[in-house]
Amino acid sequence: MIKSLKTEIKNNSGFTLIEMVLVIAILAILSAIAIPKVGKTKEAAEIVAHNTNVRTLESVANTYVLDKGLPSNEKTIILDNNKNNELKEYIQEVPKVPDFIKKNNSNSEYYKVTIDKDGKIEVSPGKQ
Repeated sequence: MIKSLKTEIKNNSGFTLIEMVLVIAILAILSAIAIPKVGKTKEAAEIVAHNTNVRTLESVANTYVLDKGLPSNEKTIILDNNKNNELKEYIQEVPKVPDFIKKNNSNSEYYKVTIDKDGKIEVSPGKQ
């Protein structure tokens, strides 16, 4: 009796081929579902970062207008790392355009802030 039990345990020590195929198929299905969601999550995060950058730059431009006054003509400021950037003193770090937005719009790394003579502020990615 004990001898036959030992033999039965020895024979059932591994997984069958069908069990392994089923596990691999389930993992493949789960990864096929998860991978596109990860890509969409990255795009959504970049859109949120872009919207936050725009709101921040609008606040920076409002502070600039309060400090310097409204321009007599439309004024466009490119926010690059140039030391002559007029908004540089109002912001710690110049934000860059996220890759997803850059790829779909202007292909520019930096934002452009336009202030018109009526005080309307427009922030957009891209150079002049």
